[in-house]
Amino acid sequence: MKKLALILITLVTAACATLPISKEKFNVHVLVVEKEHMSPLQGATVSCNGRVMITGADGKAFFNDVPAGQFRLYARKTGYWDGGFSQYRNTEQIIRITLTRREHQ
Repeated sequence: MKKLALILITLVTAACATLPISKEKFNVHVLVVEKEHMSPLQGATVSCNGRVMITGADGKAFFNDVPAGQFRLYARKTGYWDGGFSQYRNTEQIIRITLTRREHQ
């Protein structure tokens, strides 16, 4: 059993050693707009990998020094359906998130 555990540890360590580790960072510019008129949404809460910003009057939020790789970006505002996505990025980006107004029932 100890021999099998040692083999598994060796394999995992070797596999992890070959993974590229990027220390690169980039900036993410976010523009949150409402779907009907594509106009900027002020006061939307935007989250990027756990960091949170509130959009200004121009609907924009800015995250600096985001590590290259997989990241999650979400936006929400009262009265709108949440929006967002997760993807791989390694260059400076301007990303638009479109939120749809909830219908009043």
